[in-house]
Amino acid sequence: MAQVVWRHIVDYAIKQPKLILEQVANRQTQLKSQGDKIGSEIAKLRQRLEEIKAERLNYSRQLAKGQITEDEFDILATEADEARKELEKDLEQYIILRDDAQKVQAGMSYAEKLLMTLEKILPEIDQSPEELDKLPEDEQIKIMLERQSGRN
Repeated sequence: MAQVVWRHIVDYAIKQPKLILEQVANRQTQLKSQGDKIGSEIAKLRQRLEEIKAERLNYSRQLAKGQITEDEFDILATEADEARKELEKDLEQYIILRDDAQKVQAGMSYAEKLLMTLEKILPEIDQSPEELDKLPEDEQIKIMLERQSGRN
C-alpha cells in the first residue's frame, strides 16, 4: 500500500510541482488579502474601543459637573460597557483569525520548500514499484524510511 501512495505522490505531486506550487501561491495570495482585511478590521475595532472608553470617561465628567443625573449616567455607562464587551469579543475573534491565517501561511511556505526539496532529491530516491519489489525487504524498508524522513 505504501508503494501505491508513494507512486501517486511522485507521479502527481513531486514530478509536477508547478501545479502544486501554483495552488500554494494562489492560497498565499488569498491569505494575504484576508490578512490585510483582518488587520484593517482589528485596527478599526481598537480605535472604536478607545472611542467608547473616552465616551465613558466623558459621562463620568458630565456626572461630576451635574450635567447628567446618576440615572442617566447609569444608563449611558451600561450601554458603553456592553458595547465595549461586544467589541472586545469581536476583536478577540479577529485576532484569532489573523493568527490562524499566519500559521497557515507559514505552513504553505513550508510545503513549498518541502516540494522543492523533494523535487531535487527525487531522481536519487525514486524507484518504480517493480524495482522496489526486486530489492531485499530490508533495503525496501530502508528506502521507505528515507522517503518518509525526506532524506536520501
